[in-house]
Amino acid sequence: MVDKDTGLRDLMTLFEAMRGVTAGGGRQINVPVSDPAFATSKGSAVKWDDRRARALFAELRADRPVTLPREK
Repeated sequence: MVDKDTGLRDLMTLFEAMRGVTAGGGRQINVPVSDPAFATSKGSAVKWDDRRARALFAELRADRPVTLPREK
């Protein structure tokens, strides 16, 4: 969805940026998980590792490089 004031130049810039990511030029990261089969009253869910997820989100909010160690 785009704003009614979004112009063609804005869309082209957005599409170019998206193409750079999907073509392998971007970096993918997952939110750290502590339990991939966490039981809830509604069924199973994926439980984030709270401490590591907060650290990740803080780095992203501050526009800093992500420094979380890779999952083992």
